[in-house]
Amino acid sequence: MSTPKRITHAIQRIMDPEDGVVPTSEELIKSRNECWITNLKGIWDVKGVRVPGNGNRNGRRADPALKGKRGGARKKKPAQMAKPMHPDAQKAAQMKRANWSELFAKKKAAGAL
Repeated sequence: MSTPKRITHAIQRIMDPEDGVVPTSEELIKSRNECWITNLKGIWDVKGVRVPGNGNRNGRRADPALKGKRGGARKKKPAQMAKPMHPDAQKAAQMKRANWSELFAKKKAAGAL
């Protein structure tokens, strides 16, 4: 939709009463009633608490067998804790950590941290 002509064409295609995808008045009223009257009235009646049956998930998230098995901190395996490192790289890593520790100590003493 880079030009006004293309925008007009896209809107007319969507809004076409015969071929378009714009919902009818009846469909809009039905959708509104399903949301506002059924779901929101249920939430209002219980003063904002979650209402079972409103907005239930579909698919694998709705599977009760998976309940409590999602999310959380990732547990590292022992092989991931100690990454293998070439002996030459170990010395360079030690020097790098020492330099950073020294720089951190200087900044801390100067009150920059």
